[in-house]
Amino acid sequence: MGINGKRHFTYQDLQQTLNFSGAEIGQADNEIGTLVTVTIRMTVDTGGTTFRILLPRINIPGEQMVSVRTIGITTLHRFSIVPASGQRDFFTVTRLSGSASRVFF
Repeated sequence: MGINGKRHFTYQDLQQTLNFSGAEIGQADNEIGTLVTVTIRMTVDTGGTTFRILLPRINIPGEQMVSVRTIGITTLHRFSIVPASGQRDFFTVTRLSGSASRVFF
């Protein structure tokens, strides 16, 4: 959560940097962590692309910084006006690493 009480998420790849906040960010908690989802590309007639990051459960004692390793999943969603058979979602998995710390406002 940001200081304004909303969630914030920044997505960056080689072509673009996108900033998301509030309802633009999906979140699903489960037994292995939290799956955070944003839509990074949307087209009317061909589908879209989402990015998901799996945030593992983390314990952060006090004001320490801890290392985090996880995955990001980019999903290309194919859409067709004419129903066709076959796979419609295509996944690319990216290994991610970084750090987490607690922020006090």
